[in-house]
Amino acid sequence: MRQRRLMAAAGTATVVAALGFGSGASYAYFDSHGSGTGVVTTGSLSGVTVVDDGASTDGLLLPGAGADVVVAVHDADAFAVTVTDVEQSPGSTITADAAHADAGCSGSATGVSFADAGGTGGLPATVGPGATVDVHLSGAARMSDAAADACQGARFTIPVTVTLRQG
Repeated sequence: MRQRRLMAAAGTATVVAALGFGSGASYAYFDSHGSGTGVVTTGSLSGVTVVDDGASTDGLLLPGAGADVVVAVHDADAFAVTVTDVEQSPGSTITADAAHADAGCSGSATGVSFADAGGTGGLPATVGPGATVDVHLSGAARMSDAAADACQGARFTIPVTVTLRQG
């Protein structure tokens, strides 16, 4: 009978030892540390341009009224871009075509202003890779009642800043 008790005691000790080893292995697993490096590369929207250096009015712009503005955007990148906003470039001046400017339609005499295109319709607009798209902004240009008579029939160019996102 003595022999059985010793074996039972030895069996219990083995189980306790195995449990002790297992918790030690678990502790080592969850307490391990490491380090490493990774590299991330981002693309850029370097090939997107506004054709003709700005936007132009589409149709007649009359004193006290608005007119649509067209912005031609070219995407030379290998992926599509989406135009999300168009606004007049800070500190820029809206100009009339040369003939009308020479006749006195220049500077503040044009009476032309540009509304931030965010609320004018036509946006967002997607431009595919290698494509040029005319973005039509409804009523984005406005001429005041104080515009010079020399501005009648003029075509106006508006320097713009275009906001884009990939896709």
